[in-house]
Amino acid sequence: MSNSLHDLGQDASKLVNDRVIDPAKDLLQDAKAAVQKGAQQAGDVLVADAALAQESLSRMCKQTGRWIAANPFTSVSLALVVGAAAAAASKMPRG
Repeated sequence: MSNSLHDLGQDASKLVNDRVIDPAKDLLQDAKAAVQKGAQQAGDVLVADAALAQESLSRMCKQTGRWIAANPFTSVSLALVVGAAAAAASKMPRG
């Protein structure tokens, strides 16, 4: 009798492993791989976006520098107007 109970327990344990535990482990491994792949893809997108932003900023700085060199009086006048507007805005009451 004890052998048959022992065999029944082993069979039940094997069945639980085969039908529940092993598939759950497989699902967790698949989920882990998907999360890792998603994180890698997100990192790749961020790196590409950062490179694009850096390139755009560099291009804008060069264009601004060329415009300032080509229009020195206008750029100084514009800088004075922007400075005066910023100073006036900083003195306005907040509320």
